[in-house]
Amino acid sequence: MIIHGYQPFEPYLQFYMLDKDGNCTLAEQVDAPYCVMAHDMAITENYAIFVWGAIHFDGMAIMNGGGFKEAITWKPELGLRFGVRRREAGAKTQWFTAPTPGYIFHPGNAYEENGKIMMDACTYRDGGMLLETLEKARDGRPVPGFSSVPFLYELDLASGACSERQLDERGAEFPRLDDRY
Repeated sequence: MIIHGYQPFEPYLQFYMLDKDGNCTLAEQVDAPYCVMAHDMAITENYAIFVWGAIHFDGMAIMNGGGFKEAITWKPELGLRFGVRRREAGAKTQWFTAPTPGYIFHPGNAYEENGKIMMDACTYRDGGMLLETLEKARDGRPVPGFSSVPFLYELDLASGACSERQLDERGAEFPRLDDRY
């Protein structure tokens, strides 16, 4: 089992691996530039991919008596970033910046191909609208359709470049693999 943890104070990101008996075999801090609401991650055969969206998580807002609503803000200037590290002790994290800011709750799939990591995910292009939608859902008000759309991200491990391709205009969330494969 592969797990990530995040918190609004340094160290912002942690990485864990457990064996089949539930024993923790790896527990390390990951060098992350700031804190975000890091809901999910992706893995490949050899790598862990941390999704670092542009929804900032401010721990001081909570320490000063604020709630979750006051602690998270959409900051598109932070961009959408991906931290990639090998799934082994002591590995360094390589950070990539996507061309377009966004927020990702759920990656769909990730795999390695010719020195690159390919990852598809449902990406919210407007995190401010996402936060408004979440607030409406908490208050029991009607929630409009999802505003995330499917993207394919290509992370070139040699060059450090990230490219993206929007796969469709239709809204999508909770992606999954085809069970036949």
